[in-house]
Amino acid sequence: MTHGNNSVLTSTFAQLVFTDVDGRARSFDVPTGRLDSAKLRQTIDASAVTHGLSGHRDIRLVPDLAAEYLVGGERWLMCDSRTEKGDLIDSRAMLRSQVDFLENLGYSALIGTEAEFFLFEPGTPRPQPSDRHGYWEAAGSTRGQAVCREVMSQLHQCGIPPIGSHHEVSSGQWEVIFEHGDPVQAADRFIVFKLITRQVAARHGLLASFMPRPSPTLFGNALHVHASLVDSKSGRPVFYDANAEHGLSTVFHAFRRGAMAHSQALTGLANSTVNSFRRLVPGSGSPTTVQWSAMERSVAWKGVCAGPQTRLEWRTPDSACNIYALLAALLAAGADGIRTMPSADPPATSLPRTLDAALAALEADDVLTRTLDGFLPVYLASRRAELDDWSSAVTDWEIDRFLESV
Repeated sequence: MTHGNNSVLTSTFAQLVFTDVDGRARSFDVPTGRLDSAKLRQTIDASAVTHGLSGHRDIRLVPDLAAEYLVGGERWLMCDSRTEKGDLIDSRAMLRSQVDFLENLGYSALIGTEAEFFLFEPGTPRPQPSDRHGYWEAAGSTRGQAVCREVMSQLHQCGIPPIGSHHEVSSGQWEVIFEHGDPVQAADRFIVFKLITRQVAARHGLLASFMPRPSPTLFGNALHVHASLVDSKSGRPVFYDANAEHGLSTVFHAFRRGAMAHSQALTGLANSTVNSFRRLVPGSGSPTTVQWSAMERSVAWKGVCAGPQTRLEWRTPDSACNIYALLAALLAAGADGIRTMPSADPPATSLPRTLDAALAALEADDVLTRTLDGFLPVYLASRRAELDDWSSAVTDWEIDRFLESV
């Protein structure tokens, strides 16, 4: 299914869009005539997906013809990736498997996202915000507002209707909010959104950045994830119970407690870079402990009490994550809660303060290691390779502190 207006197709090429193990978008251009074949399979160097860390030599891209978007007159097809042995290292297919697992339990999952990003002036030594506005402030006819409106217009044209956008807390920071939908589709749309945002910003002479925290003087960029379940047969929302406190059902609390119990391990996916932990610090406006509330907005897990639209909001993740692996793990953790039905909340512990600690927690979590299967060893190797690179870097802070003083 093509999402968007076919009448404005102008390009003779299409992009096969896929993600590497870290969740970063990659693409391969093909003539549109090749897309007429239902058997289209494109073999690429496995290092484009695994960074050479898996031992695999080749990856086959398998376009999903039900996930096609028309962007600026060009066809973009989201792809699964397969190794020559059929090993499951593809996070998109892994998410689909977890959605199917929940269906077997009688539930269909819905996911919505709120994605924050900065618009910076390019070419400056340090990130320079494109405006000096604040939270929900009317930004007038700024380039930032123009970028957001053009992004939303393009999203509408390619079949991705956003709810809206607004200015965030820091200068130059914006947020776009998306409707709830099928988890795989929600993840696909997030990838398309990031690509479109970067392209539109560049046309306006700006740099769009989803970096978790690009400056110590600015708040970080979050990716708030909203999850809910409906009965797979009737479509009835199962997180809502009009007779329960705050309208939050037994199924909601079971899912929430399962997710909270795996919070330490989930951090290894939600906050996947060394920079992510510059955001998860006290006083930064981001959660630092495993707590929930139906009222307080600053906690890691929030019950959004909205009648049939009741949902669980996860406020820890950032946009550097692999969105497919993130959602697969979240649904697995919630399903574990539904399976075990814990009667009490897990203790309010601190979230990991470093990437190394978060990866260790992820590796030690039996439920998530089973869910992530063959993807996990490659992911851990990639993230630990980044840690090794970072450990040998000499930062400006070190130069300022030690160059002349020791």
